[in-house]
Amino acid sequence: MLYSSSPLHLRWTDWPQAWLGRAMNFGLPVTWAAVEETLDVPLISAFLLASRCLTFSKDTINACQDMKDVKFADVKSTALLFGSWIRPLALFATSFIASLVITGLWASGGSGFFVLSVCGTALHIAWQVAMAKLADPRSCWDTFTSNAKLRGLVWAGLATDYAVTSLNRTSTA
Repeated sequence: MLYSSSPLHLRWTDWPQAWLGRAMNFGLPVTWAAVEETLDVPLISAFLLASRCLTFSKDTINACQDMKDVKFADVKSTALLFGSWIRPLALFATSFIASLVITGLWASGGSGFFVLSVCGTALHIAWQVAMAKLADPRSCWDTFTSNAKLRGLVWAGLATDYAVTSLNRTSTA
């Protein structure tokens, strides 16, 4: 966790994970605009918000496993700020899902996106919130590494929708 945000953020704010979410997801709007060849600001903003919320929640879970080291190093973190209180993480995870829904609606997403990316992600996050024990480093690690499955669900929904849309464009051309 100590390397997830800049040393400046770890010293000055209790929210270094929020700055990490901002930095880690900067490429998403650029990539979206390049693939879609358009700059739909509300759509890209919703997608970016979703990604930032996910980064924030998963990095906070990751930081929970290092709380003793963080206290010893005298740096700040949302893991220390929240402690074992998981509700703020559930709020950010819910915001992630809501932002996915908004993104899907604005982008005219299909059933693949809503079933895999939205519903699959919602079920996975509900499982994470129910199972994560933020005071137990092993539980935090298991929850953090399960995010690979979550990213896979989001990607599968996007890829399915993109493939279906491409097939529809090809068949109507």
